[in-house]
Amino acid sequence: MSISEDSYKNMVETLRLGINGTPSTKEFPNKGPQHASIVLSNIFEIATKEINMLTGNLDATVIKKDFMTALTSFLGKENTVLNIIFTDGTLMNKDIVEQLKKFENVNMFNAPNDMNSKYLSGENFHFTVADKSMFRFETDTDKFKAWCSFNSPNKATSLNNLFEKIKTGAEEKK
Repeated sequence: MSISEDSYKNMVETLRLGINGTPSTKEFPNKGPQHASIVLSNIFEIATKEINMLTGNLDATVIKKDFMTALTSFLGKENTVLNIIFTDGTLMNKDIVEQLKKFENVNMFNAPNDMNSKYLSGENFHFTVADKSMFRFETDTDKFKAWCSFNSPNKATSLNNLFEKIKTGAEEKK
C-alpha cells in the first residue's frame, strides 16, 4: 500500500512538530524522490545551525520548489552553515551548485576517491544531518530509500562524526 504525497507531508509535519513543539524521536521510513524532498525541506525549515550532506549529486528529482525555498531560508539565517560532500561530482546538478556558490555560508567538497572502502565499508549510502539531532540516512541511493528522524541526537551525532572524517580527506570544490 502506497501513501499519498499529501498524507506523507502531514505525517512528516506531525513528527516534526511533535508534542508541545518538541520533535518526535520516532524514526520513520522514506522512499522515493518526492518523500526525500519532503523530509529534507522539513529539516531545512527547522535547522538553526549546521547541515551536513553526503550526497551523490543533488538529484534534480529531489530538488523541488519547496526544497529550494526551505534551503534558501536556512541559508539566510544568521550563523548557519551548509557543508556538502559530493560522491559523484561528474553528475552533480550544476544549476543548483551555481546557486549555492552565491552563499558565503556554503562549503562544497568532492568526496575522496577511497571514501567507500575507507569510511563506508564498501557500501553506497547518502545522508543529511542537521544540528546534531536530525537526520535522513539513505540506504538505497537508487530508490531514495531512507530512515529519518527529527530528534535522534545519538544517531545524528554518529553520522555527523562520520561526515567530519570523510570531510578531512575531501577536496574543496571551488
